[in-house]
Amino acid sequence: MPVPHSASSRTAPSGLPDPFLPMLSTPSHEPECPASAEAGNQRSRRASILAMTRKLLASSTQKGLTVREIAAACGTSVQTIHNNFGSRHALLACAINEHTTALDRNAFSATPGPAMFLNIGKLYHQCAVETPAFLHEMVTAAFSDKWQLMPLLQPHSTRHKATFIRHMSEQRLLRDYVDPERLASQITRINTISIFDWSQHGDTDELHSQIMDGVTLLLLGALRKEFVPSVEAWLAAERAQPPAN
Repeated sequence: MPVPHSASSRTAPSGLPDPFLPMLSTPSHEPECPASAEAGNQRSRRASILAMTRKLLASSTQKGLTVREIAAACGTSVQTIHNNFGSRHALLACAINEHTTALDRNAFSATPGPAMFLNIGKLYHQCAVETPAFLHEMVTAAFSDKWQLMPLLQPHSTRHKATFIRHMSEQRLLRDYVDPERLASQITRINTISIFDWSQHGDTDELHSQIMDGVTLLLLGALRKEFVPSVEAWLAAERAQPPAN
């Protein structure tokens, strides 16, 4: 299937993580821990391997991606790959999870609070416009019967989103009956299915709308009524933005 292309473009947010660069930054809400030079080097090697895996995933089909090919591109040994990640399936899952986690963190940094989950829709729209081959192969691998990555991807994304939602719950933004893990799971499902639909039909504006509409409905039902106007104001500002030239 051909890689989907953008039909039009919205004003894109800054902060989209480059999937082809190593991701070494520590999130602002996690403390920096002193580390030895060797630990730092190992972290750097691991990040470089994951970045190269994403780059190779975008430039070829995931069916033909081998550990030997990744090791050669990284200038390392197959055994080093196995020592760090285990199986090829685990390596690919780690590479995808690292990118989606960075995207969530960037959305939170740009828009703390409930609207971060709407900002994720903007970031995925930007990803579909700027790196469509990577996003297409990422979702193809995720849904592939051969790779069976979904059990490794969905729980990770849900757990990560749940950390932000629990913070919202502690701030009394959510209604008492809202379960952070269940809400995180539903948001993850909306994102995943929306990206899959985009990979089949190629409409980037529809990808943006599906995520925004689906997550908005979840948030409006989960937030205490006094916090609903903040989400509505964010949506109004988003809709008022002129299309990018």
